[in-house]
Amino acid sequence: VRGSLIIVAQNDEPRVNRENKLIREWLYKEHRTCLQWRQIRVGDVPEGADIKFHGVLRRWADAICYDGKVVTIFEAKMSPDPAALSQLELYAQLFHKTPEFSEFSGKPVELVMLTTIEDREVRALAESKGILFVVFNPPWVKEYWKERAAQRARAK
Repeated sequence: VRGSLIIVAQNDEPRVNRENKLIREWLYKEHRTCLQWRQIRVGDVPEGADIKFHGVLRRWADAICYDGKVVTIFEAKMSPDPAALSQLELYAQLFHKTPEFSEFSGKPVELVMLTTIEDREVRALAESKGILFVVFNPPWVKEYWKERAAQRARAK
């Protein structure tokens, strides 16, 4: 096309959302037999509102699974972020208002923060809120942190 500018990324590797990869691998490893929803919107839709419009305003949970007894809501972070704990608490409130999950509204809800690094302070805060803090390190995580350290060193 005449006058077009094509920008080619310097890095040939496609961008991968590492947190999505982390949650996918965790669900496969630990919750393989559960009903699963990933990157799922939670929250209510006001009566009479257009779900296509209002639906995009709802929050995203990284994953939700149901094992027949308990609904588990996950938030994955490569490094532990205390803000993720508030996100999980909000998702738990919104879950019970989500029309798509109305059949599960009376079920108990468990909250899980999934991360790759131990952080005693964030773990203690999570436990004080009744949130399970899980450290998971599939083989690719070590390489991810090496790359991040190299990026930071180059930026200095």
